[in-house]
Amino acid sequence: MAVDKGFNKLILGTVYKLEKRPVLRNIHFEKGNLYATDAHQALKIKNVTKDNNFELTLNPYTMIPYSIEGTPNPRYPEIDSLFTKNKFKYSTEITVDDLKEVLPLLKKNKGTKKKFTTVELIFHDDKLTINTISLEDLKKNNVGSLVLDKNILNTDNFKITMSNDVFLNFVDGYLAYAKTQKEPLSLKLKLANATTPIIFENEIIEFLIAPVRVGEE
Repeated sequence: MAVDKGFNKLILGTVYKLEKRPVLRNIHFEKGNLYATDAHQALKIKNVTKDNNFELTLNPYTMIPYSIEGTPNPRYPEIDSLFTKNKFKYSTEITVDDLKEVLPLLKKNKGTKKKFTTVELIFHDDKLTINTISLEDLKKNNVGSLVLDKNILNTDNFKITMSNDVFLNFVDGYLAYAKTQKEPLSLKLKLANATTPIIFENEIIEFLIAPVRVGEE
């Protein structure tokens, strides 16, 4: 498959433009897949090319091959293992409608250069609750919340806290991609425990977000 134009937002949202490590300001093709990361999040788009020997690192803004001091295609981080290193114990389905419902909450608490906002994924009583939290909301004790009654089997009670803007970039980008598809899309949310990254996955993509901090619920 080719990289669908609907993935542009998702790819550019994953490659952080101000990342201090130059190699992480690029997208990477390896073993037929496309990879992008900024160390806090990682995107894998599967089977972009049928040539498993094709390997190239490109600047996503210019589409020029990445090089250091004239040396093309320097070593890209080995990120594929991030998607397979944990034995995922819990999973639940997230639909496009679920993401549409949570989008206003995430946009409401979008951060600025002076304000860092977070989102909590709380797993409790076989339900997934998504809270968006800004500094102002914490002071007012007025936190936006969405509860998805999704039957998460055999989960312990815990929560994962991550960057609101990272999650917003993913939701916004994935919804842009979903608009280009004729069939309804859904994602599997997978995690091993409260201290490991979470992965959103379907037949085409895997998107990983590392938690900021965790706590018992």
